[in-house]
Amino acid sequence: MNDQGIGVVGVAPFGESVYRAVLARHTARPAELEAGLGCSSERIERALNRLHDQGLVSRLAGTRRRYTAIEPRAALEALIRLRTSDLDRVGQWRPS
Repeated sequence: MNDQGIGVVGVAPFGESVYRAVLARHTARPAELEAGLGCSSERIERALNRLHDQGLVSRLAGTRRRYTAIEPRAALEALIRLRTSDLDRVGQWRPS
């Protein structure tokens, strides 16, 4: 990601921190990120769920939730498509 970060396309600062932590580790469970991020695995899990919904991480198969980060260029392209779609919907909205 560039110096501006991915907040410009709708990712919260904490979500970006979680994304970068998973990217650095290649795969991670929420509990594995607790110490480095200084917060609970529950908060990390919520951020990972949002990142998953945004197309930035994928869940790996298995009984324990593990995540892997999507390659940054592909992740950014997915975010741009999502934001563009959101903006298109707003642009088509007409008050009744």
